[in-house]
Amino acid sequence: MLDGVEIHFMHYTSEADAKEKWERRAARVNMNHLIFTFTDRDLCTPELIQQFKRIPGRKLLLTARPMPWIPCAVTVPAYRGLSEIGDAYTHFENLTHINYRGLVDGMTQTQSARTVTDLTTESTLVRPLGS
Repeated sequence: MLDGVEIHFMHYTSEADAKEKWERRAARVNMNHLIFTFTDRDLCTPELIQQFKRIPGRKLLLTARPMPWIPCAVTVPAYRGLSEIGDAYTHFENLTHINYRGLVDGMTQTQSARTVTDLTTESTLVRPLGS
C-alpha cells in the first residue's frame, strides 16, 4: 500500500521480482507526458466527473452524452443517447474516431472537446468515422 493505493502484482514469481520490475518501469515514466483517461460508466457520478475535470494535465473523458462544459470530454458516437459508454477495452472499434496521435502530441483541451458532428479540421482530437 502506497499513499492509500493498493497494487496487486498478478504475474510475478516473488515480491522481489515484482518490486524490481515496478522500479524499473517507474523510472521510465515521464510525469510531463501522462494522459489520464476516464469514462462515464460503472457508477460514475457528476461529482467524480468534476473531480476528474480538476486534475491537472492532459485528460480524456469518454462519454455517451455530450458534455460541452467539460473541455476534455469526447462523445463516443456508438453509445450516443445511452446513460454510459460500453466496454472500451473489448469494443475498441467504437473508439476509432479518436486521434490518439494528437492526444499524445499534446493537443489542447479545446481541440480535444470536438465531437464527430462539429469537426472542422484534421488537427482535432476526434476525426470522422472511417478515416
